[in-house]
Amino acid sequence: MRIQTAVLLALTVSATIAKAVIGIEENQIAPSPGAIQASVNATSISNIMQTFVPIMAYFTLNNHTFDLDIHKSSWLYSFDFNQMHIIEASGFTTKKFEYLPGTDILHIQIGGVNVSSTIDADLKALEIIPFKSSGVNITNLNLDIKVRSTSPDNLHWDLIESTSVTFDKVSISMNNSILDSLVKLSSSIINKVIKSVVVPAAEGYFNNIVKNLNTMIANEGPMDFEVPLGSDNKTALNLTMTTAPAMVAGSDLIVINFDGLVDKMIGVSNKELRGDIANYAPRLQHSNSEQMWIHEDTFDSIIKNANSMLFPLDVSTDNIVAQFFKAIPELKAYYGDSAKGTVKINMHAGLAGKAVTFGMEKGLTLGEGATTTVDFIVTNSTNTNQLALTFSSKVVVNSPSYLKNLILFPSISDVKCSDTRITHNAIGLKLNATMVNNVFQGIVEGSS
Repeated sequence: MRIQTAVLLALTVSATIAKAVIGIEENQIAPSPGAIQASVNATSISNIMQTFVPIMAYFTLNNHTFDLDIHKSSWLYSFDFNQMHIIEASGFTTKKFEYLPGTDILHIQIGGVNVSSTIDADLKALEIIPFKSSGVNITNLNLDIKVRSTSPDNLHWDLIESTSVTFDKVSISMNNSILDSLVKLSSSIINKVIKSVVVPAAEGYFNNIVKNLNTMIANEGPMDFEVPLGSDNKTALNLTMTTAPAMVAGSDLIVINFDGLVDKMIGVSNKELRGDIANYAPRLQHSNSEQMWIHEDTFDSIIKNANSMLFPLDVSTDNIVAQFFKAIPELKAYYGDSAKGTVKINMHAGLAGKAVTFGMEKGLTLGEGATTTVDFIVTNSTNTNQLALTFSSKVVVNSPSYLKNLILFPSISDVKCSDTRITHNAIGLKLNATMVNNVFQGIVEGSS
């Protein structure tokens, strides 16, 4: 019985291991740090499972129909198992995600599951027994998976996995008493079918998943594990691994390094970024903490390759708009005292330099090597959303912001503007280069 319970539940909690696999960039010959590193605690994952496995089962199993297409015959019987409709999967009294003591083997167990279902099947033995719309109840279904990762070079890797599916009892209820009698008469054959066909099919399903996964790893390419961003399929987050996943005995940790850069789906991108991370992220010694490190390169690749997903930014707060009207009185003179304003910001970075850098001294530095354009748009009684001024400038912001208890505490220590130009001027504003830069600098400082 290729019971989809096993697939949807076990893979939900083990997807981090079994779904994210390593790819090799062109000319990459050694393991390297990724732009995204996750260091997760097996104990914490097990705790999360206690809540989310039953919830996932409710939405993915209950009242769902699964096409199985299992056909088996021997001299004793022939068995066709076409479809299974799960009415309800409940229980889930056992949910484990753990290292086996003293080993690097992960043990995933989901047990105590009771499944109420109807099936579409036929068994031909002593008689032909049509199981269409027959009720099948499985008691104390247990899925037990053991997984370990092997890697001879810390880059290429595969999974070694073993799966067992067990249950206490399978009860079958037919549509009439005659068929019930046939089921009882054929009970020994039915039990044989369950043990020799149904259980191996369920276990083989998982073995095939791992087999296919290992085949993918062996034949992978640099773009095999790109996750598309947005609906236009122009950019994708590269979740290819740059180092084999670390599953170390006694650590209780799973450490995964993803490439973590946003690529263009067509053409070459990120050559200037990929491979420039020198060190693996540290593991901070916090008990049972889940740690994810995101390198500055991830954000730089977003600005370079997925710019339209971030910009333009509408930052039309009352303070920012007021700064423009205060610094440039010609705006009110041109549009009138009742004029209202909005501000839109764009940022574009070239191949050289990084628009985003992180450092212990300055924190976040934003804008280095990039060009920022700021549009000031005005609406009054006779004009709606008219572009009044566009400034182009090299704006560099230093922000020692920090995250604590998942709360962001933003701050700005200084902002510097240089090479500021007015590239659109609907109001005839007359300022020399120095005055343009000083005016814009004052607006930016007053806004921050």
